[in-house]
Amino acid sequence: MFSIKININLYFIAKNHNYIIMKLITYKYLLMGIFFLYILPSYSQSDDCKVTKLGLNEAYKGDCKKGLANGQGEATGELGTYVGTFKKGVPNGMGKLSYGENHYYEGKWKSGKKHGEGTLYFPADSVVRGFWDEDVYIGEYPSPYKIVSQYGSAKISIRKINDDGDGIDIVFIRNGMRTQQDVVQLTMQNSSGVQQDGQYLGFLNVSFPFDGRIEAKVQNLMHTATNIVSLVYKIYEKGQWQIVINY
Repeated sequence: MFSIKININLYFIAKNHNYIIMKLITYKYLLMGIFFLYILPSYSQSDDCKVTKLGLNEAYKGDCKKGLANGQGEATGELGTYVGTFKKGVPNGMGKLSYGENHYYEGKWKSGKKHGEGTLYFPADSVVRGFWDEDVYIGEYPSPYKIVSQYGSAKISIRKINDDGDGIDIVFIRNGMRTQQDVVQLTMQNSSGVQQDGQYLGFLNVSFPFDGRIEAKVQNLMHTATNIVSLVYKIYEKGQWQIVINY
């Protein structure tokens, strides 16, 4: 009887041992399948992974998706060597394109072209900083001016009158006419220049970029209420500027 119990116990131990081993083998192959199906392709550096931008399509190593460079990588070709982010086979995001010794562009890319803020370095220690729009340099700033914030129902416009000059004119318009008659309170702030008050408002002899702020209280057309006009702005380019507040 004692011998039968021992044999039964040994049978169940062996059976459980085999079951555990089979489970471990199953989990092992399951994990290997996940690795090869999902993890490995995202880090692939296969020769089949292509860069479609001309001039950078000779060699590539880096992340790949559906046969195209996608993610972080390095590409080389006639243009030089690009190191940075790719999307669908072309530079997209932040990256550096080296054309030669001490000659490179470092900054933002979109759809294979310099687009956004970046810096272009030349061998003779000269540097161009600023913004690009589809490979075209547009200047040190993304736009000539910027409205930082605006409050109130007044229609406000900013425009450059000419490239010469270093002033800013502030014009209040009502019913198509230039008038300050219904402006009951006005405060202007400026980062540089000399403020003009009176019939002609604005600033003279300013330095660019220029930071300004306008706060005004104006009566409505029926003179039954007072409205607030608020504007915070930046002007980057040198010239003669005009700010029109149509209230």
